[in-house]
Amino acid sequence: MSKLSNYINTHYRDFMPHSLMFGLKELKADLITMPHYSRRDMFTHVAIETTSICDRVCSYCPHSDPELRSQRPQKEMEEDLFRKIIDELALMGYRDKLQLHHYGEPLLDPHLKRRVRYARQKLPEVYLHFGSNGDHLTPERVEGLVQAGIDSILVTNHDKGSNLPPNLAKLRQHLIDNPDMADHVKIRLYLNRWFTRGGLVQIPKESRLEKPYCAQGQHVLTINVDGDVVICSNDYLSEVRLGNIIEQNIMEIWDSKRYRKLRADIRARKFTEDICQRCISLAP
Repeated sequence: MSKLSNYINTHYRDFMPHSLMFGLKELKADLITMPHYSRRDMFTHVAIETTSICDRVCSYCPHSDPELRSQRPQKEMEEDLFRKIIDELALMGYRDKLQLHHYGEPLLDPHLKRRVRYARQKLPEVYLHFGSNGDHLTPERVEGLVQAGIDSILVTNHDKGSNLPPNLAKLRQHLIDNPDMADHVKIRLYLNRWFTRGGLVQIPKESRLEKPYCAQGQHVLTINVDGDVVICSNDYLSEVRLGNIIEQNIMEIWDSKRYRKLRADIRARKFTEDICQRCISLAP
């Protein structure tokens, strides 16, 4: 991949009009769901929070606020719950994206490698990935996760400046020396624009990522550490709970009357939930 292509893939949000970006995401999802699942209204991306624990307190994340953080459980996902999710996805022939993070730092999950291996065994066709701050990512862990079945790890340097901290500099050199590993790890520099996370984080207007449209709520199934299906990745406090995987199966939740109406409203650009109204607000 050329440097220009790599830059575009990493920073496309900074220059692509949001109406085009979200429109393309909707079209892409529709083109996938029909041949894969014979229906338009289907998820193409599943996010599972295997741990809600994070040792970073970035100012642009709700986790940095002790009061907000106290309202979320700080723990790892129970193994039986994780396996139930994976087993149900396998039974329905799921074959698209599977993300092993929500708000926690995946590398703080001591069972991550085992979970990756189980997911890969049960879901051989999925694109298996997670995002990380990279603080606990070593060349040895990369190799172990790749052997277990991970496809991609997106590492974001959360320290300001163009220089990488020592551990990421060491990791980057390892990737240069081992090109086969470089295909599985992408390191991007400090981000300059962020979402407000449904209004929970105060982001200066010049650094704010606006969301006049939303594709995520239609095609992404987000499951928090307790098994709650929430509206999207911006729902830090699980304000919109649409069901729980412990009590119901995935498709019962996805096809529930409330969830179907919510997705239809989002597709029609009608944002009825308070968190959605805060998230897409263009007010200063």
